[in-house]
Amino acid sequence: MDEAVERFCQAASDRDILSEQQCAVLCDISAEDATLRDFVDLAAFCRPAAGAKLEALEKEVAAQTRPAAARRGAKKAVAGTTAPASSDDTKAAPDLPDWRPSPELEWFCFFCVEEGLLTAKDCIAIVSNMAAASDPLGFAQIVIDTGMCKEPVKVRDLVEKAAGRARTGEAPPSSVLAR
Repeated sequence: MDEAVERFCQAASDRDILSEQQCAVLCDISAEDATLRDFVDLAAFCRPAAGAKLEALEKEVAAQTRPAAARRGAKKAVAGTTAPASSDDTKAAPDLPDWRPSPELEWFCFFCVEEGLLTAKDCIAIVSNMAAASDPLGFAQIVIDTGMCKEPVKVRDLVEKAAGRARTGEAPPSSVLAR
């Protein structure tokens, strides 16, 4: 992992934007050559409600890791850009009538089933037991921790694929999580 990503993880954890566990999982599922931008995209996919905070922190960390000559002019512009951490990113439990999975989670589950990694029943069981059911990072962590997939790289690839498809605004051809 490069220095910028390490600094980003430390600062995100210190500011309660991401937990240490979430940072560790993101590092595990990130490509070895992941840039800070790649890492922030993956973090924002996993924690959509923290997107603005992650973006602001990315700018701050990028400015800190640039060479000193390039940083001198940027310090004033970067100072004070990080919003204070808050806990407004909680999700409704999946058993509540108004709960809806995030588009990223819908796509991730769809791809897991399509690739034969999980069954629809597995996906529903995992989501039903998650505290923040729309959190794709938590879902991916469960898939890895339970041994359902012994290939973190494959999980990472599916997370990235799901993030890309979710950004298009399209819904999966069928919802794996429909009950």
